[in-house]
Amino acid sequence: MSEFTIQESIELIPEEDFSHKKSVLKRKVEEILGEDQTFYKLANNVLVGEDQKGKVIDAMKDVTTKRSSRDTGISERALEKIPTIISNFSNQVADMKTQRATITFKEIASLYE
Repeated sequence: MSEFTIQESIELIPEEDFSHKKSVLKRKVEEILGEDQTFYKLANNVLVGEDQKGKVIDAMKDVTTKRSSRDTGISERALEKIPTIISNFSNQVADMKTQRATITFKEIASLYE
């Protein structure tokens, strides 16, 4: 008598398409970028618009400009990475929806004996 083993990946739940999440994430990043721009514009108007002068004001302007550039760069990189993030997420979900199964059976009788 022989023993046979079969291994299969079984999809327990059908695959889902998460590509619609790209637009949701993009919209959120753009909202954050818009809020950042509003904040930095307001800060700049307070510092520059009121003819503020001095070393402290110059330092604040410099910090504000650098932070604005940094935040814009972060938002742009986030927008670039959204397709990769969604793809990785889709793969992780797909992996969780499959189960590896091992089936072992024994041959009880042979037709040729």
